[in-house]
Amino acid sequence: MEYNYHKNAGQLAFIKFVKGLVHLLIRPKVEWKDKSLKKSLKGNPVVFVCNHTHHFDGVVISSVLSRYKPYMLVKKSWYDKSGTGSFIRICRSIPVDFDTMDTNWYAQSEGAVENGYSMLIFPEGGIARGQNAPVQARCGIACGKKRS
Repeated sequence: MEYNYHKNAGQLAFIKFVKGLVHLLIRPKVEWKDKSLKKSLKGNPVVFVCNHTHHFDGVVISSVLSRYKPYMLVKKSWYDKSGTGSFIRICRSIPVDFDTMDTNWYAQSEGAVENGYSMLIFPEGGIARGQNAPVQARCGIACGKKRS
C-alpha cells in the first residue's frame, strides 16, 4: 500500500490552525537540557518517544515539535472513529492495529522517516494512569536517524 506523506493545502492549513490554537491557549515552552542536541537534530528526521498522560498529548506535542514534521502513531480504534478520527486522519498520523499482526504501520513509519518526517511514539499504547504515571508529558528519547 502506497502512503501519501504530503498533505494538501487544506490539511496543512488545519495543522497550522491547531498549532496556533495550542500555542495561544497552552503556551507550551520547550527547554533543551543539551542545546547542542537541538542544533544537531535540525533538518533531520527524529523518533520522539513520549509519555502519554492525556488525550491532548498528541496534539500538544505535535504542535510543539512541528519544526520536525512529526507523524504520530495512533491506535487504529481512534483512527477509525467517526468524530475524532476525522481530525486524527487530517493531521499527520499512522494507524496501528494492536489486534492483528498487521505491520503496515512499520512500513509507513519507515517511509515517513525516509521522506524527511519525524515520528512521535507513545509506547504505552494508551494513557498512563495511576501511581506510576508521570506528572507531565515529557519527551523521553530523541534519536536521530543515521543515513547510510
